[in-house]
Amino acid sequence: MKASIIIPTCNRADQLFRCMKTLVALDFASAEYEIIVADNGSKYNTKEVVAGYIIEHPQHIIRYFYDNIPGLLTGRHRGAKEAKSDILVFVDDDIHADKGWLTAIVDIFNRFPDVHLVGGI
Repeated sequence: MKASIIIPTCNRADQLFRCMKTLVALDFASAEYEIIVADNGSKYNTKEVVAGYIIEHPQHIIRYFYDNIPGLLTGRHRGAKEAKSDILVFVDDDIHADKGWLTAIVDIFNRFPDVHLVGGI
């Protein structure tokens, strides 16, 4: 696996739904990246949104973790702990990723082995 996309979230299922729609449409081989949703205590339908994506996109590696400790940092730490790749991509639950977004990130790490962090807007 080449990349782990980590999405901390809490009670923002609508935004997460739209975010994940762009992540499953990336031009990157689905077996080469995972999507990790770190739910920080949502009380609404976050788990159901993720479960729907898991069912509708079985070719993708989508993993869901619930943690009742709120906070962005908690979600990022949980995602990093569960990640199965060396490249950790932390995103907010409201991003809209361009199809080539992950390819560009992984390409930077492959072309420049001394790079340890990539950021963007």
